[in-house]
Amino acid sequence: MRIEVKTGVAEALPAEDGEFDAAVTSLVLCSVSDQAVALREIARAVRPGGELRFYEHVISNHPTMARVQRGIRPGAD
Repeated sequence: MRIEVKTGVAEALPAEDGEFDAAVTSLVLCSVSDQAVALREIARAVRPGGELRFYEHVISNHPTMARVQRGIRPGAD
């Protein structure tokens, strides 16, 4: 299987419409300024019937860990 990795930003992927069979994101959507725009851009670049594979995280329910997560996240409130 041939795999091609391209560098770009989530809000403006360097790809034609439907160019990819699949997209993979991992622990990055929390650092994107507008997740809706990024997800629309992924949907545009992945062919109809293609796949989005993702692994993301959410803020911890534990107050101390949540503070740590907010402290290291770019653009934290």
